[in-house]
Amino acid sequence: MFNNFATLKKAVVRLYKVWVLEEAKGGAVSKDSAKYYALKRSLLEQKYDSLKIKQVSSGKNLQAQSKTLIKENVSLLFDINGLQRAKHALSLDLKIAGVGTHQRI
Repeated sequence: MFNNFATLKKAVVRLYKVWVLEEAKGGAVSKDSAKYYALKRSLLEQKYDSLKIKQVSSGKNLQAQSKTLIKENVSLLFDINGLQRAKHALSLDLKIAGVGTHQRI
């Protein structure tokens, strides 16, 4: 690879001085990287906003679906109870008539 490590060391020291120490002194960040981070931040903020809106709308849809299911369950239970009452009334009528005293409906 490198035969002369002294030259390599000098080059690394120069890079360190240019890139690390200069940025630490002035706190300067290149304009390209600043634009990149600003763009990335704005994209993430937009994504967050769209996800927030989707979450709210899906919550509203979930509430509407829950209300619909509850209404359907109530009507089904009402129908089932009505059928059970009718069955019970028929069995009482049959007992009164004396038909099928040992049969089960």
